Parts: sequence; C-alpha cells; structure tokens
Amino acid sequence: WIAFDQRGCGRSTPRGTLQDNDLATLIDDAERLRAQLGIDRWAVAGGSWGGLLGVAYARCCPQAVAGLFLRSVFSGSAASRRRYIAPWRAWLGPAGCDRLGAQTGALEQWLCHGATGLCESGSAAFATMAQDAVLAHAWAGFDAAQSAPGGVPASGARWQPPIGETTPLDDWHIFLHHAGLGFGVGPAGVVAPAAMPGPTWLVHGDADAVCDPADSAALAQAWPAARHVSVPGGAHAMSHPPMAAALRAAAIGWIAALQVQAGTFQRSLR
Repeated sequence: WIAFDQRGCGRSTPRGTLQDNDLATLIDDAERLRAQLGIDRWAVAGGSWGGLLGVAYARCCPQAVAGLFLRSVFSGSAASRRRYIAPWRAWLGPAGCDRLGAQTGALEQWLCHGATGLCESGSAAFATMAQDAVLAHAWAGFDAAQSAPGGVPASGARWQPPIGETTPLDDWHIFLHHAGLGFGVGPAGVVAPAAMPGPTWLVHGDADAVCDPADSAALAQAWPAARHVSVPGGAHAMSHPPMAAALRAAAIGWIAALQVQAGTFQRSLR
C-alpha cells in the first residue's frame, strides 16, 4: 500500500502551497511517484475529492491503472457543488450571516462559479476570503456538519461563534484554490474513461450530503461491470459505522478481484 499526501497537504512541503497546484499537476505528481518507485501498474483508491483525482488519473494514464476503488466520489460538477453549499445560510442562521456579512454570499459564488475567470488564487476576492479566519472556521464547521448522515438539513446543526482568536487554515486555502479552478473539470464534472480500468468498486452512502450519490451512480452506469455499493443511511465520513463496515467489506472484495486479475493467490484479511 502506498499513500501519499498531495501537493500542499499533510506532510508535503511547503504546506498550503498554491503554486503549480492544479488537477493536471497532481496527476503528474502521482505518475512521477509511480515511475520513481518502479511500479508498472497499480490499483488506485480515493475518496471524495480523491475520487475525482482517481478518475481523472485513470483517464489520463489508463496504462498505469489496474483497478479503481472510489469512496463517496466527487464529480466536481456545478450541480454537485450547488448541492453541497445549499444549506450554508441555514447552517449559519441570522447571527452567522450577520457576522460574516458579504462573505456569506462570496463563498457561495466562489464555489458555484469556479473557473469563470473571476475565481483565481491571485484575485482580490481570494485574498479577502483566504485571510478571513472566521469564514475559514465557519466553513470547517459547516463541512463537518455536512459530513454527518443527511448533513445540515437532517441534523439541524447550526453555526457556533468561535471563542477567542482564530487563524486561517491551510486546508481552507487549498479548498478555495481548487474551488476557484472549478476543481479542474468542466460544469458537467470529471469525465470517466471510456473503458473501466480493471476491477472497480464504487461505495457511496445514500445519506451523503457532501458528495452526491448520483455521481457514483453515473459512473456505475458508464461502467456496467463495476460493483456499485449504495450504503443505506451512509454518511460522507468514513468513520460513520455503516460506511466503515461497507468500506471494509468492499475493500476485501476489491482486493480479491485484483488478485484474481493478477493470477495471484488470495489470502484472508483480518
């Protein structure tokens, strides 16, 4: 198993960098890592935004992909982005909207109209939002609330004002940057490879409020041989018990299918 932190994230340095940080470069980073490790073909797993990256990688480098495991995949489409941010004002409530002022609508516009020429990391709008610590923490809280089953509409969760001083988050800068780029895809979302790249499993909770379950369903329609697992009541968070159980079972099945494809002996996973 090889896990890597994408450019600007985790332990990759410089942390939070936006320079040369786009979908094409991230795909190139993965390819250079594969070549450096001397791997001819590998199976690719990714969830949420990582699922979009996995699909885009398989489209660009089909010869390198032995199979795909996609958890709660994000298509990046305009419809998917609008669905995600739709409960934003309800979550903020009147007090939160008053506190954030014009930034309330600015985030909605930025997310829903990325890659229009107005949403660039060097723009004044980006600088204003990126430096707004209250907005950054509001978004982090909203995203966490959306990750629960049914998201904000189901839980009724609401914004709580931050206590004490806050500072912007590196993850916030990365999110804003990629949202401004339209996540590197067009309004219709990431384009799947015409041919399914080996054993492919799609696992998505039907109560996912962050990434639309319809995105996984669309991929399953494009790849009839893919295994599509819709998890009843499943949330976006991997730690949600129904999702954790479904992902474990699906991963075991996926690895077994990869082993059969490779002609290797299967072994039990504990």
